[in-house]
Amino acid sequence: MLFLAPGAAYADIVTLTPNQPLLKLSNGLQYVEAPDGDYSLASALAISNQRWKTSYSSNLNLSYTERPYWFRTTLRNPGKEVLRRQLEFAYPVLDYIELFVIASGGQVKRQVMSDKLPFESRPYPHRNFVVPLEIHAGETLQLYIRVHTSSALQMPLHLWQADAREAHDQKQLLQGLYFGTMLVMLIYNLILFFGIRDWNYLLYVLWITFIGGFLASFNGLAFQYLWPHATEWNDQSIVVLLSLANVFGVCFSIAFLQLKQNLPRAMLAFQSMILMALLSAPVALWLPYQLAIKFAIFNAVISILLIMAVAIHLWTAGFRPARLFILSWSSVLIGGVILAMNKFGLLPSNLFTEHAAQVGSALEAVLLSLAMVDRFNNERKTSERARLELLRAQQALLDSQRKQNEVLENRVRERTEELEKANQKLQE
Repeated sequence: MLFLAPGAAYADIVTLTPNQPLLKLSNGLQYVEAPDGDYSLASALAISNQRWKTSYSSNLNLSYTERPYWFRTTLRNPGKEVLRRQLEFAYPVLDYIELFVIASGGQVKRQVMSDKLPFESRPYPHRNFVVPLEIHAGETLQLYIRVHTSSALQMPLHLWQADAREAHDQKQLLQGLYFGTMLVMLIYNLILFFGIRDWNYLLYVLWITFIGGFLASFNGLAFQYLWPHATEWNDQSIVVLLSLANVFGVCFSIAFLQLKQNLPRAMLAFQSMILMALLSAPVALWLPYQLAIKFAIFNAVISILLIMAVAIHLWTAGFRPARLFILSWSSVLIGGVILAMNKFGLLPSNLFTEHAAQVGSALEAVLLSLAMVDRFNNERKTSERARLELLRAQQALLDSQRKQNEVLENRVRERTEELEKANQKLQE
């Protein structure tokens, strides 16, 4: 615990009462770029009030920035009982968070959190960053927060009652529904692959695996449950998994749309997209995250646009399986573009924009399964028609041969009778 002489001006004061399950602190949160070279609390306290800006959004989004920022707010408990709250930073990919809690008497508590530290180092086990707070009766707490991250700097800051946050987590069925859907699609199509040995299904299974892994890593669930100690990999996994999802998405599109037969001149562009995605995966291991994720997102969006353009062309040319394929990739394109625009600060952060990629990829997974079933049925019908046509052709050939044989037999019989008559005349 540190001690600090009080005297810094308070930020806008948030008054607490016992019956407040949730307060969204981002709306009214003050922020400022950290002074060059000095990231101490004293430097933040020395910043003049005129330099601090105020957020009027429930989810402050400063997009990608290489600079650290200070944030501040003030909590006051005017009541006569202790209030216990949980402060949640509801964005799990922030690289570094340093929280200073300054009490009325000047005492300072410091808490450091990071997605680059082992998961068990967090003050509370949660996929987001959660810090328990205790505000005594009549006490005022100043919160100063320094954040430095290579990801998009978003600050959805929530103050929860513990039971309300737990109830909220239990009600958030979207995550479970999404990953349950992807798991079912994965198992179903893996069984189909082993059953009919169609490589389309294996490529599709690999795409589901990597797109699901990317979103699990992006939402902090993979770090919590799969690799809580792999801190370096946790930061790189987002770019690597997105790049591999792009690779197998393009490979699956080539196979499903039968580009080698239907549109061979498009193969070079698709192969270039695969090469770029393959390069972006290892590059993420040494390139700064901010550059690597931008490159991976750009490559993914270009790949999806290329796939859509080719699929629409084939559909208009009469390739029937492209119909459902276009619908499925439209959903993931829309979801991916919304997520990218959100991270670049072009769209506000809310429930829809944060989960658009999950909704889009889940719809794509289901629709692509239907598209593959439709394609398999069409191929089976085509094969059946070809088999029937072959049988008809064979039957027609047999009929023709039989008729020719009958004509030949008649001619032979007639000739034989003529010869017999000629022999009889000669004998007479």
